[in-house]
Amino acid sequence: MRKFLSMLGILVAVAIISVSCGEAADKAKDAANKATEKVEKAAGEVAEKAGEVAEKAGEVAQKAGEAVKAVLGNVDHGKEIYDNKCMACHMTGVTGAPKMDEKERWATIATQGLDVLYDHSIKGFTGKQGVMPPKGGFADLTDKDMKDAVSYMLKTAGAM
Repeated sequence: MRKFLSMLGILVAVAIISVSCGEAADKAKDAANKATEKVEKAAGEVAEKAGEVAEKAGEVAQKAGEAVKAVLGNVDHGKEIYDNKCMACHMTGVTGAPKMDEKERWATIATQGLDVLYDHSIKGFTGKQGVMPPKGGFADLTDKDMKDAVSYMLKTAGAM
């Protein structure tokens, strides 16, 4: 009988241990599930914020591109103005106009800054090397036309 009681005691102990191990495993599983849910939620929030940041970065890049275009002018439009109005002087150097292939001269001119160059092209300018009549002598050109043409010339000459 003693053996039986000992065996019964062992079986009861094993049952108790099994039940408490099962409970501990269930608790560990619940804790792991909760931790996984928190991580997934946090990852979702981070992904959402990253999407918002990327969207804002895209907007900033677009605005920066527009600002650069506003400052530098529309180079494609400038080429059209140059080809139709400015080329006669700036290809030949008439009245001392800087020719398009005079890269060093254009680089020196560019150091004055865009505002000065735009002003000279719009209002006219008399310098040591020549004369720039207001709007190149074409009163029908707008200030924007002149800015675009100057930007085109600077870019083509490699000065910007």
